[in-house]
Amino acid sequence: MYDVKDDGDTLYSKVSYEGDGGKWGLYAAPSTSNVIDIRKVNLDIPEGRRVTVTVYDDKAMKKKVYEISGRA
Repeated sequence: MYDVKDDGDTLYSKVSYEGDGGKWGLYAAPSTSNVIDIRKVNLDIPEGRRVTVTVYDDKAMKKKVYEISGRA
């Protein structure tokens, strides 16, 4: 996840996958004064699981921007 503009605005990505009780996590690039902020995560999602990434404009996950699904 990248944030390339130091404008005080952050996008939040909710990554969820089926199975194991429907695990999910909310991730955002760190908000620093660097030119580019990068956040890397290794979710170790088992092969074949359906994965959904939902992008929000707020940490409360009320302003959905985009959603995409696929298989790991």
